[in-house]
Amino acid sequence: MTCPPHTQRGMTLLEILVVLVITASLTTLVILSFSQRSDDQLQEDAQRFAALVEQHCQDAFLLGQIRAISVNDRGYQFWYRAKQQWFAAANNTRLYRPREWSADWDLELRINGLAESLNRELNPAKQQPQLICMADGQLPLFDLHISSQARKISGLRLISAGDKRINTEQSL
Repeated sequence: MTCPPHTQRGMTLLEILVVLVITASLTTLVILSFSQRSDDQLQEDAQRFAALVEQHCQDAFLLGQIRAISVNDRGYQFWYRAKQQWFAAANNTRLYRPREWSADWDLELRINGLAESLNRELNPAKQQPQLICMADGQLPLFDLHISSQARKISGLRLISAGDKRINTEQSL
């Protein structure tokens, strides 16, 4: 007589270990890719901001016009000065449209060494420019620290020493 084959079979210890190793590996990859994505977002936001501010100040020089940038927790906006008033630069070109940060970053802005308060408004009627580029195209002295405590990213510092370039430093 032959015994009927077993229809129920439990998992062996080896199979359980293989499943645990695969699960742990996938979890690690997801966590690493998320933190890398956050770092990439921060780098991209910082590079875009720096390039646009430099270009905006260069336009101030080329056009002999006072230009400015307002920064807040949600994003930043570009301005130009005419007839003793500030006007949104987005009215003249799409390049200088209001921009939002790609994530909820923690920002700290210092202008000439003094802390500047940042609110969460992107309303042109309520927000005045903070970084002013005079007609000679020189950038104002500022230090913008971008980080994220929630994502455990120490962040970047964008620093202008008053010349025509913005330097980027990794924060510790």
